[in-house]
Amino acid sequence: MGTNEKRRKANVRQIEFLVLFILAVAVGLYAYLRYSAAYGTVVVRFETPSGALTPPFRLEVADTPAKRSKGLMYRKPGELQADEGMIFVYEKDDIQRFWMRETYIPLDMIFLDRNLKVVGILEDVPILNDKERSIDRPSRFVVELLAGSAKKHGIQVGSKAQLEGSLTVG
Repeated sequence: MGTNEKRRKANVRQIEFLVLFILAVAVGLYAYLRYSAAYGTVVVRFETPSGALTPPFRLEVADTPAKRSKGLMYRKPGELQADEGMIFVYEKDDIQRFWMRETYIPLDMIFLDRNLKVVGILEDVPILNDKERSIDRPSRFVVELLAGSAKKHGIQVGSKAQLEGSLTVG
């Protein structure tokens, strides 16, 4: 077999590999988008008052009364990763009230107005209790992240959330 034949076979193998690679990436992206749609997730980053952007957080969407009522209850430590959380979506701005019943993971609660501006934060909310928690300002959305996330990433009142994905009340 000549040198040209060897090169041709090598080129064919490279093209086959490239096509398979592109196909695998496309299938993976399709599966991720279907998963996100099926399980109602969005990605959020926060812009701090200084203009810095946080890393992205993947948030489950709690947009129905049943999902909001359950929230992150029954999750055990280690089941929620540092870049994961939940966003609670409400129909109107109001004083939102939360408790930590059956919640085993300490959380930061970040309250957002309808313009996605942070209007209040409750840090390191104690687990497994029924004490009602809220802030004294109306909010439309509440993001729950692992305790310490707000401080670690510089999220504070005045920060602005940037969403990738859409939110509607179910």
